[in-house]
Amino acid sequence: MAQVQNLKKCFNESCVVEIYNSQELANDTKFVHDIVLHSDLIVLGFDEDIVKILSALLNRTDLPSIGLFYDTTFKLGDSYLSLVSFTEHEFDPPPTIPAFYMIHERKTQEMHEFFWRKAAEKYIPQLATANRRCSDPSE
Repeated sequence: MAQVQNLKKCFNESCVVEIYNSQELANDTKFVHDIVLHSDLIVLGFDEDIVKILSALLNRTDLPSIGLFYDTTFKLGDSYLSLVSFTEHEFDPPPTIPAFYMIHERKTQEMHEFFWRKAAEKYIPQLATANRRCSDPSE
């Protein structure tokens, strides 16, 4: 998180070193998969093994449903943290496992649409074609 805050501060000051350090962090950890600098700072992260588990669950036909949850959990300094989690049905009781993380500057519909579009187009295409019903617990 500190690296993202440094990047945001230095991006406003045109600081190339922090941009480079953030890219190095992404390369070294294999957790950060996307860094968007314009027009808003967005960082997408996930563990590839966890995403493979989610992808496999979306392909299963023997499950009546899976729990897939999305929430902007809290504000971290000047940024927000949104995450996608899912219910892993291989355990009893099934745990909820976080899969995707997005750190973003603004809490807008545009940010959330970007997140889902990126996840479905680039990382889990099954999200776009899954024959699943979605519900919003706030409704």
